[in-house]
Amino acid sequence: RVREAELTRWVGSVTMGDTGVYMDAEAISWKFPEGEDPLCGYTRTLLSREGSVAERLARLQRIEDAMREDAADPDSNALADLVPGIGRVHRCFPLVRTAAFLHSQTGFLDRRKVPVTPHEMRILFNTAEIEQFSADPSLQLITFDGDGTLYDDGHCLKTGEMTGLLCAFMARGITVALATAAGYPAGSKGLLRYTQRVEGLLKDLQARNAPDDVLRRFYIIGGECNYLLRCVRKCENVVLEYVDDKEWKTEDMLAWDKEEIKSFLEKARDSLVLHANRLKFSVTPLMKEYAVGIAPKRPDFPTLSYGPALNEITLCVREDLSKLSAYKIPFCIFKGRTDVFVDIGDKGYGIRALREFLGKGIACSECIHVGDQFSNTGNDAAAREQSLSLWTGSPEETIQLSQRLLRALDGHTTLV
Repeated sequence: RVREAELTRWVGSVTMGDTGVYMDAEAISWKFPEGEDPLCGYTRTLLSREGSVAERLARLQRIEDAMREDAADPDSNALADLVPGIGRVHRCFPLVRTAAFLHSQTGFLDRRKVPVTPHEMRILFNTAEIEQFSADPSLQLITFDGDGTLYDDGHCLKTGEMTGLLCAFMARGITVALATAAGYPAGSKGLLRYTQRVEGLLKDLQARNAPDDVLRRFYIIGGECNYLLRCVRKCENVVLEYVDDKEWKTEDMLAWDKEEIKSFLEKARDSLVLHANRLKFSVTPLMKEYAVGIAPKRPDFPTLSYGPALNEITLCVREDLSKLSAYKIPFCIFKGRTDVFVDIGDKGYGIRALREFLGKGIACSECIHVGDQFSNTGNDAAAREQSLSLWTGSPEETIQLSQRLLRALDGHTTLV
């Protein structure tokens, strides 16, 4: 079995390139396993190189120092110099102290044969980020992805522990928003679809008889950044209503040309179909007002992997669309669990517009986005341009992260 595993790893390295963790951590060009966040990948590489616990913590100190430098100077790009393309992180997290605590519980920094895993890096960054709020509890806006974060993929938010936590955030004066790729144009059908998505929260707010100032702290950013809905009380019922585009969108978003959007989405549709057919998928594109997508059927042959095919389509279509220099429309392309979509704009635009709409001078360091798709084929990474981030693995983990964040906001350390 060992010889077989070695052969499999060798074949993978010569056909797709070496994606192992024991790479040169000083390299400028990075190639991490599909789905791994670049910052987590870089950190994992540093911690996986041979050395003592003290040496590994010293390497981690380099990242924390770069974060501190960026947080102190808006013009600094210290972290981006270490990890090209990572963008800003907006706050400095206690990475070294958090890693030392996690090591005291698990001994993970003293492993010699088994390298640090991507999952451990996600836990490290989530824990360090939450711990930072125990020292500086200035949080004004928290946004959540929907599928895979607040609720299971294809489901909706039911009344329960998660809705209670959302109400707790709002009761503290923190604005809560669902930031979802699901896009439904204004109208009765669209309003019904969004209402169904968060029906459990609306019922919870109704049962609690939440005052109007609490209701005003819940929003939905739909279609990545193309629709905004707010929570209001009408005839004693807690409901949603659309916000007019001119009321909340930024000037650059309002300037996006409708005809250019339509033409761009047609190009995106053609590229999606081309690459899906190349991988032997038969698809019917779904065209929307601000998006186009495909949902390839899973292959019948059991040994073929479905996820890598969706990743391939995502990356190839992104490359095709990036070459369309005639179009100035910003876009994002991402892989869901069973589909690939191209959307106009991204979650970064939506969060920025909501921050400005709230009119409180909210800084990026006072916002946090919780999502499950921060990889290079996901749609949550764009939120990092406008907020902090927590990478969850499931709705159950989102509950745990929210509980720990609320404790941190009360000034309690999470490193216990």
